[in-house]
Amino acid sequence: MARAIWGKSKFEFVLSWHCRSMLDWWERSIAELDEEDMEEFITLCWAVWGARNQVVVAHGAVEPGKTVAYAMKIGELGSRLGAAVRRHGGELVGCAVYQGAEKWEAKVGEAKAVLLGMELGKELRLSRIIVESDCLAVVQALRGGERGRSSFDLVVDDIMSLISCFEDIRFTFVERSGNQLAHSLAHLQPWEFGTRKWFDDFPCNLLVLAEADLSI
Repeated sequence: MARAIWGKSKFEFVLSWHCRSMLDWWERSIAELDEEDMEEFITLCWAVWGARNQVVVAHGAVEPGKTVAYAMKIGELGSRLGAAVRRHGGELVGCAVYQGAEKWEAKVGEAKAVLLGMELGKELRLSRIIVESDCLAVVQALRGGERGRSSFDLVVDDIMSLISCFEDIRFTFVERSGNQLAHSLAHLQPWEFGTRKWFDDFPCNLLVLAEADLSI
């Protein structure tokens, strides 16, 4: 499936690379691609991973050509965020997705995803929450309480201002493989500018991914 997707893209030549490891593969990509192509290359990597989840986790079907077209569209449109709220036992009680024209630095987007999740938790009137992120830089910044003037620091400040809305809150780091639901939300189709929220009647594929996250 992955080879079929790469074969439909402008990066078909990577199929002929013989690398000893994923690290070698990334190093060769960085060495041979210019900055603009590298951005598209990374976006396609995300799309391939999403397609893999669609097939392996949600037991769905994937069309390689449409996956490539989607990846290129994402690169043109901008940023996307996903957040999910679950009870202690894993039951999904709310989720949200934001898709917009802005293009943020990766860790700024990850911080905004945390902010989106906390706003969702506030809307659900939760008093005790554990906030999970697969971006270590975000978790460290929130635990350390450092301040600055960058775009990232301003989002961290917004997050910190919400802490008082909860009786108890903890920030924890999780592996990306255990955060599939949030990433699938971010790439939810059809693409719509703005924020969408669900508190019931969740899309079926999201329920499947929520269960998969718990099994990892």
